[in-house]
Amino acid sequence: MSSMENVECREEKRFNRGYRIIESHRAGEAEIVMGHNPHAPSPYVCWYCRNSTEYLMGYYGDDFTSVRSKLWERFYFERQMEKKRRQYLLQREAGTAVMATDRGTLMENKKVQVVHLQMVKDDEIAYGSR
Repeated sequence: MSSMENVECREEKRFNRGYRIIESHRAGEAEIVMGHNPHAPSPYVCWYCRNSTEYLMGYYGDDFTSVRSKLWERFYFERQMEKKRRQYLLQREAGTAVMATDRGTLMENKKVQVVHLQMVKDDEIAYGSR
């Protein structure tokens, strides 16, 4: 990991909902933090954090190890997503929508996009009829 991706919480202490942020890691635009509150029913929590003020998708637990595992799971997921975002931007600059090694891969990606769009359209129709 480069020092840009792994940032320990060295700034002034941060708190959210009584939890002190004890660990913080960045992967691209995402920040994933772990908090501790010894007086809470679930003393450990892992959140996504935006702008150091918005804490989202809390994963609470009694066990430090399991909550820290969730923090690393989220970090590695976000790191993979950041790599894909960068790859997409490079492809867009090069004028290709999908980097494929063969025609089959390209066709498979087009099918996935079409299925996704159809699912969204069906959901809109289903919600629109209510």
